[in-house]
Amino acid sequence: IPSINAGRRKLGLNDLSFHVHNDGKMLESGHKDSVDQITGDVSSSAGRAKLLGTLLSPPVKEYSPDAPYIIGLTGPIASGKTSVAKRLEKLGAYRLDADKLGHLAYVPETSEHREGPAYKPVLDHFGRDILCDDSNFIDRKKLGAKVFGNPGERKKLEHLVWPAIQELAEESIQKAFSSGSKIIVLEAAVLLEAGWNAFVNEVWSTYVPAEESVARCVARDGKSEEAVRNIIAAQVPGSFQTYFASLLES
Repeated sequence: IPSINAGRRKLGLNDLSFHVHNDGKMLESGHKDSVDQITGDVSSSAGRAKLLGTLLSPPVKEYSPDAPYIIGLTGPIASGKTSVAKRLEKLGAYRLDADKLGHLAYVPETSEHREGPAYKPVLDHFGRDILCDDSNFIDRKKLGAKVFGNPGERKKLEHLVWPAIQELAEESIQKAFSSGSKIIVLEAAVLLEAGWNAFVNEVWSTYVPAEESVARCVARDGKSEEAVRNIIAAQVPGSFQTYFASLLES
């Protein structure tokens, strides 16, 4: 495709858009990789390719014309969630980013937005010393220092923030549906851990090998390889997300 586009540009034509599955690798006929066990297949190129775009399980909830159809999109860090979400948005879906909702979950009231549902609970538990020096906003670095290396406090923060994010997500979904959006894509790395798969119609999962996630994240975010591997280690395995998925993208 890049070669074709180079030729098109010489002729003054626009580039063709394209989407690469399975890192562009072709399957050999008669490949012996089995796809009987989904949780094992995602570790092999051939296994993933056979599963890509295939409905692995029926929807969690059936379609109803009286309710939005929600796709919960999850997957490991740097596995392509946002790319898939944006492609679905271009096709007409309404896109919600759980990370952005997470920022709103514990903000103070301002002229631009209401107080986040988790603002006071987070302050009550972690103390007012997590506030920014010059405002009532919670300083994410100070809050992070409270939970870093402390699994108990991290769990407490999740229990405070995740329900608040769900509340904001459900409000946004209903508002979008009332405005005419029929299909909603909720992009959330912690979709399964937070239990948000309980209110979506389908779970879609993106997947790339761990080494690919590391390389992408180091290049994209400027993090060290060690920091990225620590993030991956703290997440549920991609095979677990695939097990719950209705559809697999790579």
